[in-house]
Amino acid sequence: APKYSDAPNILKWNNNYSWAYKGGFTDSIKENVKNAGGKVDGLLRFSMQWNDNRDNENDLDAHCTSPLSHIYYGSKDGRCGGQLDVDIINPNRKLAVENIIWQNLPPKGKYEFKVVNFSDRGGSNFKAQIEFAGQIFDYEVNGKIKKDYSVATVTHDGNGNFTIVHHLESSQSSKIVDGVISQDY
Repeated sequence: APKYSDAPNILKWNNNYSWAYKGGFTDSIKENVKNAGGKVDGLLRFSMQWNDNRDNENDLDAHCTSPLSHIYYGSKDGRCGGQLDVDIINPNRKLAVENIIWQNLPPKGKYEFKVVNFSDRGGSNFKAQIEFAGQIFDYEVNGKIKKDYSVATVTHDGNGNFTIVHHLESSQSSKIVDGVISQDY
């Protein structure tokens, strides 16, 4: 609340409430993808992150089976407009991310997102994130990583409307309003 009741409103909305955001799960994955050279501004995005504690040397891979192609390390540019723009093979004791992005409207259909443990080196834990239409869905797997995980299936109706079916529990969801991330826990 403002200290002076006659002070002009500096916010875009008509109330005197504000909040602070310390950052966290949602921000860290996007920032780490950007730092690795990936794009995070698009109409549909799937990102994953692992080796946060520098103890997971697994080669984890982001996969998307889409209406026209399968995007993964062996086929980084899908015929559906998506692109795997960050592909980490060996974390080498560093934080690792992978990212699949559609900067333009993807074709109508279903997009199944998976995390595949291509080379199991005994690591554990990973995070994944799906973003579309101003919404961000976060996922986290703790413990030893098995061979593969179906994260979620996103359906696009061809008109810019998306729906999602979660295959892993979504630990939090966020919505972007006027460039500000709000989170529901």
